[in-house]
Amino acid sequence: MNNLNLILEKIAAESQEKIDAANEERDKRISEIDRAAEDKISVILSRAESAALKEYETEVARAESAGKLAEREIILSAKSALVDQVFSAAADRIRSLPDEEYVATLARLLAGAVIERQSAVEALIEKYGEEEYGADAGLPYDAAFSPEDTEKFGREVISKAEQLIAKRDLLVPRIRLAKTPADIDGGVIVKYGESETNCSVEAMIASAKEKADAEVAAILFP
Repeated sequence: MNNLNLILEKIAAESQEKIDAANEERDKRISEIDRAAEDKISVILSRAESAALKEYETEVARAESAGKLAEREIILSAKSALVDQVFSAAADRIRSLPDEEYVATLARLLAGAVIERQSAVEALIEKYGEEEYGADAGLPYDAAFSPEDTEKFGREVISKAEQLIAKRDLLVPRIRLAKTPADIDGGVIVKYGESETNCSVEAMIASAKEKADAEVAAILFP
């Protein structure tokens, strides 16, 4: 009986060792699976965090860019409004000059336009010959002013413009007072054949303002 008990005890002990070994192997395997799963989860979380961070940074960059653009647009709008005010004031100032200064200003504009056109005609004649453009040299100039300026200053402006041209030792062409006043608030429109030079206050202010707007934009949007 004692021998049987010993055998049974030995079998039980060996079985327990196998069970313990199997349990140990199972626990080890479970632990390995857990670690692998944790590693995979960690990688997934890391990638998700990285993607989320990248998306966040992208959105922040977009917001900053939009904010800067809006800020620049506000500044540009303010600058443009200021430029408008300055040039509007300049136009009013030209129109409200004392009569003598206003006449002198119109005379300079008229003389300048005539001299410029005369130079262009001479250059064309020199390049292409008298037969092609010689007839243009004898065309008269028509000076068109606003209705008010036509009646008040027209002939005086033409006379002073002719004097300015003569002072430069240039041939004084025939300058006529246009039969029909120009639809302008100030300045003069010089007509020569089919061409004309717009020296109205509105045109000069618009040209200067366009240049100023371009300079403002270049500073704000380099």
